[in-house]
Amino acid sequence: MRILGIDHGTRYAGWAVMDVKGGEYEWLGYGLITLIAEVTLDDTLAALHTSVHSLIAQYEPTIVALEEPMAMRSGKVARKLIQMYTAARLAAALKHIPILDITPQTLKLYTAGHGGAEKDDVARALCEHYGLDYDDIAVPMYYKTSKRKGDIKERLYDVSDACGLCVAAVRVLHYKLTQDEGGGSHVDAGVGAEAAEVLRDAGAKSRNRRAAQA
Repeated sequence: MRILGIDHGTRYAGWAVMDVKGGEYEWLGYGLITLIAEVTLDDTLAALHTSVHSLIAQYEPTIVALEEPMAMRSGKVARKLIQMYTAARLAAALKHIPILDITPQTLKLYTAGHGGAEKDDVARALCEHYGLDYDDIAVPMYYKTSKRKGDIKERLYDVSDACGLCVAAVRVLHYKLTQDEGGGSHVDAGVGAEAAEVLRDAGAKSRNRRAAQA
């Protein structure tokens, strides 16, 4: 199974691709999509859609994992993020690739161990447990002027979150498999139902591809 995780945003977006075979995993790639150069919202939406489309063409994922839009205090920001989410989702839907929505709380739970973790906690947990480089996934942005030139101004966690989406997707899907085998889990039934739908879609599309190639 190959998972493409996309953490959408209005200025930057993160992406990550994880291969999972049995109990083994391999990171095939991850990176930052820069969107701040785009002039209008339409340009930004198009740029994200094109980037996700290119990643799908390059890596041919089995499943695309997206961060589920959540309620926010600012309606304007929420609308923009939902539009960005839709642009990424459409790229997968047009290729008939199953999509798994992951809530921020689920991402944090399965990477840092609790749903209230900070973004930096997620990044450090991914480095500790999955061998990722901190600066690669918590991308440093530097001061370019003034006396602090060269110092770190902030970190962008879009890549870290995209990697976390891949990890969380594996755990969510594993939950469904253990449920099918009569196992138990602390994850709520809604997540299990979501995983079941993705597994059915992935299985059907995989069988269709094999039939077409036969």
